[in-house]
Amino acid sequence: MRLMVIVSVVVVAKNAGKTISRCIGSLERQVGISRDDFEIILVNDGSTDGTVEVAKKVSSKLVVINNPSSSISSNRNIGWRNAGGRYIAYIDADCEASDCWLSNLLAAMNKYDVDAVGGANRPPSGASKFYDSLAIVLNTFMGSRGSLQGRIYNTAREVEHLPGLNILIKRESLNRIGGYDEAFALVGEDEDLSRRLGYAGGKLLYIPSAEVLHFQRDTIKTWADNMFVYGKGRVWLIRRHPQAFSLVFLLPVLALLFLPVYLLCILLYSLQLLVRRREVKKLWRVSALYVCTHLPYALGMIYGLFVRGDTPEAIARSKTPKLFLMVLKNAGNKGDEAILVSCCGKLKEHISKKHQNNVYVIGLGASGVDIRLIPIHGNEAASVAGDITAVSDAARSVNLSSILSSQRLLCLLAGKTRLLVCGGQWFHDLSRLNHISICGFFVLVRLFNGKTGMLGVGVGPLRSVFSKVFLRLSFSNRSSVLVVRDVKSQELMVDSGLTSTQLGSDLAFSLKATALPILSGSQTVGICPCEWTSFENIYQRDPLLKKNTVLQWKVILSYLVEHGKKVVLLPTMNPEDYEFCCELKSLLHNDHIQLVDTQVIEPGGIQSIVGELELLISMRLHPLIFSINTGGRFIAINYAEKVEQLAIQFDSMDSLVGISNQDWGNDVIRKIEKELSESGAVEKRNMIRGIQVSRLDEKYDLVDGWIG
Repeated sequence: MRLMVIVSVVVVAKNAGKTISRCIGSLERQVGISRDDFEIILVNDGSTDGTVEVAKKVSSKLVVINNPSSSISSNRNIGWRNAGGRYIAYIDADCEASDCWLSNLLAAMNKYDVDAVGGANRPPSGASKFYDSLAIVLNTFMGSRGSLQGRIYNTAREVEHLPGLNILIKRESLNRIGGYDEAFALVGEDEDLSRRLGYAGGKLLYIPSAEVLHFQRDTIKTWADNMFVYGKGRVWLIRRHPQAFSLVFLLPVLALLFLPVYLLCILLYSLQLLVRRREVKKLWRVSALYVCTHLPYALGMIYGLFVRGDTPEAIARSKTPKLFLMVLKNAGNKGDEAILVSCCGKLKEHISKKHQNNVYVIGLGASGVDIRLIPIHGNEAASVAGDITAVSDAARSVNLSSILSSQRLLCLLAGKTRLLVCGGQWFHDLSRLNHISICGFFVLVRLFNGKTGMLGVGVGPLRSVFSKVFLRLSFSNRSSVLVVRDVKSQELMVDSGLTSTQLGSDLAFSLKATALPILSGSQTVGICPCEWTSFENIYQRDPLLKKNTVLQWKVILSYLVEHGKKVVLLPTMNPEDYEFCCELKSLLHNDHIQLVDTQVIEPGGIQSIVGELELLISMRLHPLIFSINTGGRFIAINYAEKVEQLAIQFDSMDSLVGISNQDWGNDVIRKIEKELSESGAVEKRNMIRGIQVSRLDEKYDLVDGWIG
């Protein structure tokens, strides 16, 4: 590895003797950046046409790496892993960079907080009639589906995908996600990289000032051949990334089925496009290019359904069942995030390597459907978990975008799907419409030869026979892994006919703490309130109930402050909890009350804070679990049956306060001194926790066999 350069520009080439001089020459002419600040690395993939010799004549400082692998992803990895720059730029051997290409990419990288920056690519204007017509086609939705593969945008914008022929990416970002996936040997490797980076919370930025000219296929035949490759690559990419699926990709296939109608529509579309541009003379060439884009693409997609990849690894991976972990999307629930992080850590220990590489997280919520590859064998699983559960303004509202995203669920009906509910309280009929919708989705997965299961889930309340029937249809006693977190949930499952249900525990009991600058724990009491007061009030939002809840918390806070305690408000569930904590803090203008924004702290960090407290008073379940994990003392306020079940599990009913008494704030106060003076409770909980974690480990062992 060479050091002391800012950027390493990697060019992958195989028999690019006709274009490499133009590419390398454009890099040598870069302005706005010193030549000493960047290096050019040519990765030669076994060229036999003098590509390397031509390139060396243009650049005396050229670094050449020979890697005859016939794999563009392998060569891209060889390039950046042998590079010395803090940033890695990629440009293809058949591209020509504008003079300020590199300096503009760097300027944008330094200005914006992003992981990668890229620009457009377009055919060279005036080079040939073919390229001029191709530029028209690609700059329309019908020609490029709005992607940066030819579409020119005039303003900077965040995007989901940056083509690999024009991109600058941070080395640390490549390190974080492990570089390019070499299972994508010749096509799809750049979008796969973009998506994995986005899953981990990375940001990708398009800028209009970093354009490259692309001297790509220059005949109808070679263009059609290329579209065939792109078509099969699209299917392979969707198979790996269901998030990339859109019903739009079915249109080329429909064009094949209704060919006469399609041809007429394309001719009319091309005519109106060229009339507006006053270039009607190009009608036949533009129409032919549309046809030679769509139809070969459709044939390639059909081919890709039967031939599952271009490497043995990709083919083997496509035949392995996919495990989907279901969580609540964008609700800002730190409990759900803790469950997902813990689950991924345990799955890494308990399932085989081939299954580790095929684990996804599916986020469902009002803001839509999000399906992400979550590489539990790597280091970025926590980043993916944090990003998919992170709070979003759209988390409580349904809009057109969230409705359209539901089409991604169709991918779960194809192939060997294993849908596993990962913790949480999904199955209850406080909203019967939600319950029916969720159960209906599970039934569909089963009908299409998939398997459904649950691990560490809370169930209930189920107030009607129909709710139990829907639950029974969602799972199977013979082919489902059914593990719930408490006895009450197990009783409801058995009562619904799912008699094979086993008792486990909450998955967050295996969460590891993360070191943080901790608040002083001496005389510090943590408060985790809930605006709803009771779980049943989640949909009703009774204002009188809330008013009394505020009053009771005011009583508790006043008592703590008067007795010299520091108070830390820890909203851990959702934005409503944070707003409620702000309201509570405003009631007592006191420097001893501090509000922590837990949304910017990962669950292990929150657990560390809880572990330093003298006492935790919580309505919420998972802060109580964090306290148990760290050997802390707590008072649990029974806002939901799951809190009572936790108290029962850990023989801690003396630490539980009910809310049936409207004056429950004084009941909490009476518990405080007793909890602080109790000597044996912590040791007892530590012993029970050890049993719970061992029990969970046994249940995780079941998952590998269930996946199949």
